[in-house]
Amino acid sequence: MQLSKTIPVLPSQDLERSVAFYKRVFGFEANLYPDYVVLHRNDVEIHLWLCTDRHIAENSSCYIHVQDVDALFRHCDEQGAVHPHGQLAVWPHGMKEFTVLDDNGNCLRLGERVHP
Repeated sequence: MQLSKTIPVLPSQDLERSVAFYKRVFGFEANLYPDYVVLHRNDVEIHLWLCTDRHIAENSSCYIHVQDVDALFRHCDEQGAVHPHGQLAVWPHGMKEFTVLDDNGNCLRLGERVHP
């Protein structure tokens, strides 16, 4: 048995507003379905499901590996999307990363390996 891919499924209180956020900040394309959205850009895919409880979103997160984390950080910072406590930093586990909170409170950590 082989596992081949993982796709985060994050809650959204307003799917149209969430699609606008992910398009503006990350350049995702979206396929909308009733109460569900599939976002995609390059090899990254994120799904959103309609959820009325903001507490669920505020306790949900995912990690996205990126290339050129410095450029992405600058772009997200210009969009006002970088979390104040999630500024760009290199961590002991070898990742240079930062944090974005989407419009629902979902935590997105974005990082690039800088050393093993």
